[in-house]
Amino acid sequence: MSEALFYVGLVLRQTPFWVWAVLSMLVFLGIRRLRTRTTTLLMMSVTPGIFLVWSLVSAVAFWRGDGGLLAAGLWPSFLLLGLASFRLLGASSVRWVDDDRLVRPGTAGPLAVYVSVFLFRYGLEIWSGFFPDQQFLTSTLALLVSGYMAGRTIGDLWFAVHLKPRSG
Repeated sequence: MSEALFYVGLVLRQTPFWVWAVLSMLVFLGIRRLRTRTTTLLMMSVTPGIFLVWSLVSAVAFWRGDGGLLAAGLWPSFLLLGLASFRLLGASSVRWVDDDRLVRPGTAGPLAVYVSVFLFRYGLEIWSGFFPDQQFLTSTLALLVSGYMAGRTIGDLWFAVHLKPRSG
């Protein structure tokens, strides 16, 4: 038991500050989605922006490693799969109030997904730290998950824009 606690402490001490900042931001954004609220398209674009940047960082890191052409094929494929899954699994129900604001219903789903994706990615980083020979596998899994989530959150934004009533 004390050995397990030693490794937990080691991992937590070695985790860079920016990782905790990303987790804090994801929890904050997920908690905001717990209640029905009125928002703007600009604020709605924050989450897709975070997941897109995180995904691009993964793709570039994978490209620079041994992934090259594999990254060029996998990343856009999983981004598109995320977009398609949004359409196939059901788009969120948003209601436009006026030209600038929309109402998003509250749900616990985003918080659960954001934290799960973070923990999965964090676990992959820990795994590759303890088992460097597995880095190609962990990087591939991180690339797939981040591409999918970027597509999924972009889909949320894209379908909200397309639900906007046409003025005129």
